[in-house]
Amino acid sequence: MADVKVSEVLSFISNRFCRMNRIQLKTVLTTFYKEDELNDGKELLFADAGKLNVERLPRNVKRARGATTG
Repeated sequence: MADVKVSEVLSFISNRFCRMNRIQLKTVLTTFYKEDELNDGKELLFADAGKLNVERLPRNVKRARGATTG
């Protein structure tokens, strides 16, 4: 049986991706979810995408905890 992992963050994004613009989506995600939940969703997404052998997959950039951009 396949190992199924469910991410609430990824479920939310997949349901809202076409309904919200990038700024709205980012605001909701960063307001509602904790940094650890967002990082876990990102890791799961890249792990599963890596199994698909997709060419030119973006790199998974891991930032130090508390690092900010801008």
